[in-house]
Amino acid sequence: MAHVAKWKYKEVEEVAEILRKYPVVGVASIFKIPAPQLQSIRSELKEHLLIRVVKNNLIRLALEKAAADKKGIEKLEDLIDGPTAIVASDLNPFQLYRIVMQKKSPAPAKAGDIAPHDIVVKEGPTSFKPGPIVGDFQRAGIPAAIDKGKIVIRKTTTVAKKGDKISHELALALSKLEIYPFEVGLDIKGLWEDGILFTPDALSVDIDKLRADVATAASSAMNLAINIGYLTPETVPILLSKAHMEALAVALYAAVPEKEVIAVLLSRAHGQMLALASLAPDVLDEELKSLMGEVSMSASEAEAPEEVEEKKEEEEAPSEEEALSGLGALFG
Repeated sequence: MAHVAKWKYKEVEEVAEILRKYPVVGVASIFKIPAPQLQSIRSELKEHLLIRVVKNNLIRLALEKAAADKKGIEKLEDLIDGPTAIVASDLNPFQLYRIVMQKKSPAPAKAGDIAPHDIVVKEGPTSFKPGPIVGDFQRAGIPAAIDKGKIVIRKTTTVAKKGDKISHELALALSKLEIYPFEVGLDIKGLWEDGILFTPDALSVDIDKLRADVATAASSAMNLAINIGYLTPETVPILLSKAHMEALAVALYAAVPEKEVIAVLLSRAHGQMLALASLAPDVLDEELKSLMGEVSMSASEAEAPEEVEEKKEEEEAPSEEEALSGLGALFG
């Protein structure tokens, strides 16, 4: 039996303890991350994120050891591929994933890299003056030309499709044009919390869209509950107010002499009485005639100010001759 170094036992136990201690743990690829950038990520996220770089076989052993306390955590083993780090946090998986993604930075393409997506060079002028670089661009498949003393890209061109191998010429041309198709940073492969394994496709949600969808769903649920009369702590006040308004409407329509509507009913009856009286003024008694006179006078007074204002406007408006003489004074 081969001898196993003591430091490996210690390393496995330390990693297993990290996996047990934190509520959210996972594995992340550190492929092609320069050491200074990894150190920077560690420093910037140290309050919420622990990063532990360990050999893959030791990570697997630690996951198996921690699985006795955390069911399903061993599923993270299937996501280990290439240089890998253990990540652990007190944030929920979605917050952690979003923060880690925000720390990624653009990186240039290198010869032999595989295009992560379609790489497009847009038409338009560049900052380069005419020279041999035109040929460099053309050899890379970029339609470059000289126009008005500058190198221009004649038309928008897809220089590499997703999955294509990037040539040496194209890598150099993209760098000169400051087109960086790659991102460098921690690449979360999976996060575990409470027995659930979250993969990037589940974690990469649009927070603003999700928030809007939840608000729309809540509004629709409230409308449905109110329309069907479903009682909840949120709908009861609205339903009571709605029922009260409907009861008042029925009471007014049916002329029910109830204290909340009696004033409106009396006012309506009074108006109807006056309207009826105006149809047969000759048969009215003195009291009704007096009352009708007061109503008529009130209506006249309400109309009078408008007539006065119209007269004022007519008086104040200058005649055409006055207006012309005024213009003559202005221009001599």
